[in-house]
Amino acid sequence: MHLFQLFRQANNSLTLLLWLRGISFGALFITAAIASLFKDSFFSSLVNWPFFSAVILAAVVLSILNASLKHKLDEKLHSSLTLVLDSLLWFLAISATGGAVNPAVSYALVLLCVSAISLSVRFTFGLLLIMSIAYAVLLEFSPHQHHAMMMSWHLWGMWLLFVLTAVIMLGVVQNLTYIIRERDKAIAGYREQQVRDEKLIALGTLSASIAHELSTPLSTISILIENETSPESELIRSQLLRCKSTIESLRVERESAFVEADILIKKLSDEISLLLPKANISWINHIEKSIFTSALLEHALLALINNAVQAAKHQVGITFSEDDCAITITIDHDGEQLSEKLLQQLGKNTVKSQKGLGIGYYLANASIEQLGGQLYIKNLKQGVSTMVKLGRAL
Repeated sequence: MHLFQLFRQANNSLTLLLWLRGISFGALFITAAIASLFKDSFFSSLVNWPFFSAVILAAVVLSILNASLKHKLDEKLHSSLTLVLDSLLWFLAISATGGAVNPAVSYALVLLCVSAISLSVRFTFGLLLIMSIAYAVLLEFSPHQHHAMMMSWHLWGMWLLFVLTAVIMLGVVQNLTYIIRERDKAIAGYREQQVRDEKLIALGTLSASIAHELSTPLSTISILIENETSPESELIRSQLLRCKSTIESLRVERESAFVEADILIKKLSDEISLLLPKANISWINHIEKSIFTSALLEHALLALINNAVQAAKHQVGITFSEDDCAITITIDHDGEQLSEKLLQQLGKNTVKSQKGLGIGYYLANASIEQLGGQLYIKNLKQGVSTMVKLGRAL
């Protein structure tokens, strides 16, 4: 969680205020104690120890009350009261350690920043008004003796606070810039995903419509060749069965299950043999355990293999491998390399290519991403490699 997001939650802002109170009052107390070690110094004469001790005690009591009421009061109300009380206590502590010439008075700006980020604008302006009145009172009743020494101390203190404020400001600005950049990136990614989802919905609707339209002509062809006994008719029947199986898979969503990698490979091999009987494919399996498969994954792999076979000159190599983090399925072919522009677009858009529209890559990538995996495409010295990385949950 980033600093800005941390501030936006009232409960976290209250925790931050408790830490800031401890650090600020602790630092002021230590500084006053060190100054008091030099009895005859100018600085020791500025500290009103009875008054300052009472303020420190009040800060400790307030911290105890904050801790005990943390889960009993409304978070926004609790943070608001804490900011007001912390501001008043800080100005009282400053009045007991030199008054308005004490450069530590600028710490009030930190409290104002916490209010601006975590609470409402109206409350922040109200807190600013309270601080302004307290500062004015501090100026009116500050001691005026030893002006030269006090001004020297004030100037050096302001130098130190300038450095600290600059560091804090740079850190906050950098943090806010990073958050805005990440937010814009997330919005752009969301819009891109929304466009892709709309395309997939349209493609799904179109596939369902096509499946419905094809049922009738396929049934008619089945009836016409039912009594035929020629070798061609047997081939037609097998292709018809393949078409009907494909249409049925569009209508019925099969359940996901764990299977042996060899079983999945055989299933994919049989499917490809029906689609492309002359395809020259070598299968290599390095996976010994079961893998989680589904109809979505199988269709994506079939689309990628089909693209590889059509693009290959002679052979396609498919390798199943695994490591501790992921399962990798690599599909290599020895066809022509792809242009860099096409490599960047394949899988992300339905782009035009020499072999078609690249819709196979687009749908496969969408399916693999939906399963929590990733699709990579790169050129080889001879051909193209498509890599599917799937998490262990698949």
